Amino acid sequence: MLRSRVSDDTGAVAVTFAIVFLVLVAFAALAVDVGFWYTAKRQLQSAADAAALAGCRELAEDADSASITQAAEAFAGANFTVPLDAAPVSRVAETEIGGDYVKVTCETDAPVFLAHFLLNSGTTLIRAQSVAKVGYLAGGRGPVPWGLAILDVGEMSATLGGESRALSPDDDYWRTTFSEGRTGALDISAVNSRGFEGTFEDLIGVGALPSTGRIVEIDADRSTLTSGVHGTVRVQVQLASALATDGSVTVQVGKKGSAVTLSSITDTLYRGTVSVGTTGESWIPLECKVEVKEGKATQTATFQLMLRRASYILQDVDVHPVAIRPTGTVTVRVKTLDFEYGVPYELKVAGGVGEYGNFQALALGSIDHSECGHADDDTSSPGGSDYRENIVGNDDIIIHLLDIVDTEPGNMTGPTKQGINERLTPPLMTLEEWEAAGRPETKQICIVPIVELIEEVSGRSQVQVVSFATFFLESTLESNDTVRGRFIEWTAPGWLVVDDPPPGGLVIEAVHLTDEDLDF
Repeated sequence: MLRSRVSDDTGAVAVTFAIVFLVLVAFAALAVDVGFWYTAKRQLQSAADAAALAGCRELAEDADSASITQAAEAFAGANFTVPLDAAPVSRVAETEIGGDYVKVTCETDAPVFLAHFLLNSGTTLIRAQSVAKVGYLAGGRGPVPWGLAILDVGEMSATLGGESRALSPDDDYWRTTFSEGRTGALDISAVNSRGFEGTFEDLIGVGALPSTGRIVEIDADRSTLTSGVHGTVRVQVQLASALATDGSVTVQVGKKGSAVTLSSITDTLYRGTVSVGTTGESWIPLECKVEVKEGKATQTATFQLMLRRASYILQDVDVHPVAIRPTGTVTVRVKTLDFEYGVPYELKVAGGVGEYGNFQALALGSIDHSECGHADDDTSSPGGSDYRENIVGNDDIIIHLLDIVDTEPGNMTGPTKQGINERLTPPLMTLEEWEAAGRPETKQICIVPIVELIEEVSGRSQVQVVSFATFFLESTLESNDTVRGRFIEWTAPGWLVVDDPPPGGLVIEAVHLTDEDLDF
């Protein structure tokens, strides 16, 4: 009887099952928590990467330590999103600032949902670290097949009223002052560092005023207006003497513009703001007329301003005054195209008004790497099919500083629309929404080569890559329209960044993530 009881193991099955069940539950609980921790770790790493890049961008701009730390913490905070926002505490634990790098360590107390009895804690510490370094931009992978033209000026001259003068560089402008009484059409000539000469004729028209007339001088707050940016111009008219009570001063900007009556600032100074239109051309002249009336007497004076597209190669032709007497002098300042963050630019034009001929499209299959020192590595050909694929995104295409590439002749309207609409999948973000979301990766961001004309021929002309820029595309194309993008400050994933300055003398600083100096 005793032996029977000792050998009876029927109860052990229940005990074994209970133990196995508890182990399975424990592992299931641990699996749920580990899955959450893994997702939190990935998001924490994204926050650390964004913080390091933001801080390093400040470092590249010679910001102080406080500004660098503030930028890093702000971008980390913007990326503490799902699932980190479910954690009790997510924070920047340390920001280390070196001579050419910023190291950011982020950590979070991730909650333990089900495995409390295994870890004996309600949270577990998760850490991520990232290092961003200041390097030098050497090229870009997967660029769009469009090029924005700039002019790297070596010499510049201007002609006004039969007098030619060399312009001298001063900060961002080239400037000169003409001798007395020079009026008429202003022409500009610029020679770039490669010996190519660009000529720009009849840009601004300086008006001639008689020495004994009522009008002494006419000026405008800007003589170059950018379409879509400057909607108005302020005109000022200086008179020799006060007008009678029934006198008036009006100005009309453009042939179709309405005349605007200027307000009296003093007895002899009149001022007013006039609306201007827009243009899809590279630039158009704005013919302006000032009319001074007093009783039956009328004096009229004319001058010409310039309305340009944002991507036109001359950004500002600043002329003051815009109309003078024979004893007056005119000062001219010229600024070539420089890009401003947040401003929209025409990346691919719909008509034949590109800044270097054609339509600003590039035949990326024609890239010549002989001057950049890199091997030929392109897998694209000229023509509409590959052009469309390159808009969608072709990571096999690599373009470098100093590369030479052919322009793509023809409007390419069909392939452009097809490529854009395939690249951009709705719903799309605005630039402001993208900024608010913490700048996530998106196909709305594209790398655009900045090029300079080195020859001017019909058909395919050659340009040389002198820089790169990142643009944000906000919309698909409903018709065969111009492609526009807003210039953004962003180190795109496709940038090719090196630690040492590339050969050729063109040095463009860029920040990039690196695995150097990581502690874990």
